[in-house]
Amino acid sequence: MLTKLRDIVNNVASSSDIKQALNILVRETCLAMETECCSVYIADHDRQKFDLMATQGLNPRARRVSLSFDEGLVGLVGRREEPINLANASGHTDFKHFPDIGEDIFNAFLGTPIIYRRQVLGVLVVQQRDSRQFDETEESFLVTLAAQLAVVFAHAKAQGFWPNTKGTLLLEGAAASPGVAIAKAWCDVSQPRLDLVFPASCLDIQKERDRLDGALSAAIAEFRRLRKRFDSELNQDTLAIFDLFIHLLNDPMLRKAMNERIQQGIWRNGLLSKPLMLLLSVSTTCQTLTFGSVPMT
Repeated sequence: MLTKLRDIVNNVASSSDIKQALNILVRETCLAMETECCSVYIADHDRQKFDLMATQGLNPRARRVSLSFDEGLVGLVGRREEPINLANASGHTDFKHFPDIGEDIFNAFLGTPIIYRRQVLGVLVVQQRDSRQFDETEESFLVTLAAQLAVVFAHAKAQGFWPNTKGTLLLEGAAASPGVAIAKAWCDVSQPRLDLVFPASCLDIQKERDRLDGALSAAIAEFRRLRKRFDSELNQDTLAIFDLFIHLLNDPMLRKAMNERIQQGIWRNGLLSKPLMLLLSVSTTCQTLTFGSVPMT
């Protein structure tokens, strides 16, 4: 699932325009989750509506559908800012029926908000004919995907590639303190890069294994500490980022790959780069992804 998540985010981010990106998103999400329908609704805050921008599984005429922020299950997901998982969507009091879009055949509904800096950018929905709730793994996948896409979409919006924008560049910052200040903006590109860590030989294989285990345990403990610290300040979609990193560092495949490289006599710092670059490419916190950029490899 990590590979599928990485591929979807990279393919969406490397698309040439927003329409193509959204079509790729719904198509590849359907394939990854083995579900029959995926749709993405984009929030228009000026009109207070969610517009259906792309769908795989509904009638193409459904692209004209718009819902007010207080309408339907999509509106409910946006208002609550949390996932909604239903076995029988049409039986819910907030369900809104749209004739001729082919939604009647679907019973199961899972929708999750796409949120960036506490603003809902859209809602990602998957549906299925079977009357069942999507399981925890499926829900976690969709929530994590939405969290990753939020940054991609925010960059697209800032660069003027968003629907209903005029192509102007708009960058929004987060205030560090109250008051007004005018100054030049600086972009920090001094963060460590794994691709600049080159392989080297180790002399003591067992010692390198012990050091690696210690480093992974310390990193996991730090992410758990940060998650607990921000538990009451951040929404669940943002907190999911910490869960993702904890899951990555606990991944048996990652540990196996690194231990195999130690066995080959590769120094600990060098062995981390290749496996981690593969897994961490799913996270937009490690690399800024924008439309038209080159995807991470």
